[in-house]
Amino acid sequence: MVQTTVTKRTREAKKNAGVSVIAMKMAKDAGDIQQKKAARFKKMFIAAKEAILKKYGTRAKTEWMKKQNSSGVSAPASAKAPKK
Repeated sequence: MVQTTVTKRTREAKKNAGVSVIAMKMAKDAGDIQQKKAARFKKMFIAAKEAILKKYGTRAKTEWMKKQNSSGVSAPASAKAPKK
């Protein structure tokens, strides 16, 4: 499942993300223990998130569609129920 965002990041958020990437690269190049811990736990987090999405993903999509339909937002044509 690919996740995207529809919110625009501010200039400050982009700067902070860039600084973070550079700092992590520098720590990796230096063989910093804290960077190794961060990488290990990030892999564990991503693996857990993927397992959760695999287990609950279809139900979550259904719930999301219900909320979209009840809020008056138009759903994709393929997801709409046929009219009687």
